[in-house]
Amino acid sequence: MSAPETLDAKELAQTNESLREQQRAVSNVLRAVARSQGLQPVLDEIVESATLLCAGDNGRLWLVKDGLLLAAAQYGSPPETYEYDVEHPHSVDRSSLAGRVALTQVPVHIPDILADPEYTYPGPRPYRAMLGVPVLIENDLLGVVAVVRIPPEPFAKEHIELVRTFADQAAIAIANARLIDAVERQRTELSRFVSPQVAELLSNEQGEQLLAGHRAYISCLFCDLRGFTAFAETAAPEELLELLREYHRRGSISSPIPGGSAAPTSGWGSASPPATRRSVGSALKAATTTARSGPSRTSRPGSAPTRSRERF
Repeated sequence: MSAPETLDAKELAQTNESLREQQRAVSNVLRAVARSQGLQPVLDEIVESATLLCAGDNGRLWLVKDGLLLAAAQYGSPPETYEYDVEHPHSVDRSSLAGRVALTQVPVHIPDILADPEYTYPGPRPYRAMLGVPVLIENDLLGVVAVVRIPPEPFAKEHIELVRTFADQAAIAIANARLIDAVERQRTELSRFVSPQVAELLSNEQGEQLLAGHRAYISCLFCDLRGFTAFAETAAPEELLELLREYHRRGSISSPIPGGSAAPTSGWGSASPPATRRSVGSALKAATTTARSGPSRTSRPGSAPTRSRERF
């Protein structure tokens, strides 16, 4: 075998090994996403993989919040360097790598910070060469991924593409985390008006089928306040709301609707044989509690005891 053929074989072997390393790194990130243990492990894995594959000495990821760049993940950084970065968020300007990337929203490569007059970052600088890539979803800037080297050794074009790949994965992970947070907030809001079981059902895939229309047996507890309409016509808004709050607090009813009524339902969205029994129990509890506490407003309409009617 000739010398050129031997050299080509070595280069091919090195290229194959590099591709395998990249594949392993991408697989590790995807596994971190699939484990669903929160956003932080995914960001940590992304920064570590980007740093190692680009032959960097340390790496970092910042997230955008309130117009600033907050350090969110790191790999290989000295503790005092990262602590300073956490305590001093970056501004979106050209004085730092992260700020410059956020400002331009394109990859930024600084071969040597000592030769860059615009780089005036006041924190610790145990590095010379820097590479930063924006984390974007369409035109929405989410953060910045950066890899640095202590000696002034420029990064190659393939390193820029690698960091871009990891920035895209970070964008997907952040978007997924935001979606999960939105679903949890919706579930929390729903639980204020329906049972936790129904809120859980509406926020998963079966919820679409329920909202599309279906038949189900439910029990509806309907309650009235006698004289409420006449009272509402003359009472001040503050007094009206105070009365409703007191009524719902005493009667353990949580779904006020216009007309002095409350109509909680049981059994909707799930198989619930005791729904009727629960509705009757709620009615008895409301009537007993209200009767025990007695009317608190005898000088105005609407102060008579509660009249409960159960319709099944």
